[in-house]
Parts: sequence; structure tokens; C-alpha cells
Amino acid sequence: MVFYLFVSFTYYLGEGALQRSTLRNKVNREERAAVPAQFMRWVWAGGQKLNGVVRRLEAEVFIYSKVV
Repeated sequence: MVFYLFVSFTYYLGEGALQRSTLRNKVNREERAAVPAQFMRWVWAGGQKLNGVVRRLEAEVFIYSKVV
């Protein structure tokens, strides 16, 4: 399930975004408690908070929290 979350993240935001992200660093360092907040940093585009992205990432954070 965790694999799916990162595939989804990569699909929507791009491979480069994942490679450069603090999210990836936290996952690689197994800093599990810090990961949900890192997901929620990716809800902005053009200076606007995107409600659809907020809802999708909140759902993914919920899943991540239950699985890890």
C-alpha cells in the first residue's frame, strides 16, 4: 500500500519533485512520524491551495498512517 502512495505522488507531481523532496528523504531515513506533514506540503500551485489535491493527499496520509 505504501508503494501505491508514492506511485500516486510521482504520477501527479512528477519524478523530479519526488527525487528532490524532503518527503523522500524522510521516507528513506524511516522518519515515519514526519511523512504525513511532508505530503501536505504539496497542495499549492500558482500560489493557490488546491482543494482537490488537499482532499486526495489527506486520504493518502490517512492510508499511510494506518499502514505504517
